[in-house]
Amino acid sequence: MAVIKGDKVVLKKGDGASPEVFTAVAGARNVQFSLGGDEIDTTTADDISSGVTWRTYISGIADFSATFAGLIKDKTTFNGLIADRLADTVRNYQLEITGFGTFAGPMRVTTIDGAGEFSDVGTVNVSVRAASALTYTPAV
Repeated sequence: MAVIKGDKVVLKKGDGASPEVFTAVAGARNVQFSLGGDEIDTTTADDISSGVTWRTYISGIADFSATFAGLIKDKTTFNGLIADRLADTVRNYQLEITGFGTFAGPMRVTTIDGAGEFSDVGTVNVSVRAASALTYTPAV
């Protein structure tokens, strides 16, 4: 396994086993991520009283996505991420951001592109998005 030179952001992919083992697949020195929590309007006809519609909402619905440009360890790993994108595979991933924390849980690769010969380490742009609830563990 080649050394992943980006030590600020590391994307780790789970193997699906029990207990699950996570392997670093890409590393970078910067990341852009978005964490949203929009309200969803759940108003129904039953919420109407005396001709007035009372709105009801669910809040705290989170949406997480992250994009980074970094280094990927080899061509096999790159091809694995491409296969996951093509099949729209949901896997457990961990996105560790040094000094900030770790987002972990089911994610899917939404975009991926790369460059280099991949004989050792190539460059890659990767975007992942949460497929359901994630956990966040702050850095200690």
